[in-house]
Amino acid sequence: MATPGHTNERQPSAGTTEASVQILRGKHIGRVIPLKRALTRLGNHGSVAIIARREDGYFLASLTGGETVKVNGIPVGDQTVRLKRGDTLEIDQNLLLFYA
Repeated sequence: MATPGHTNERQPSAGTTEASVQILRGKHIGRVIPLKRALTRLGNHGSVAIIARREDGYFLASLTGGETVKVNGIPVGDQTVRLKRGDTLEIDQNLLLFYA
């Protein structure tokens, strides 16, 4: 018998909530990509970025460097950027919205 306030179901960790990105510009406009995996790769040959899901949030890094991956209009370069709800991501010519 379960005690009040306790269940046998696993609760999600307090750290990371589920998040997604929605494509705002490009040939797949409107598409929503859930970020369920530990690593999500976005982009193509010329501009590739990765979103890492960690216990303390979601982080974006460019795999190709340069100026083609941006968060809120600012190039990522060789930095890793922690994403916040409402951030816009530019990967090559595509524009995406991050939300959690």
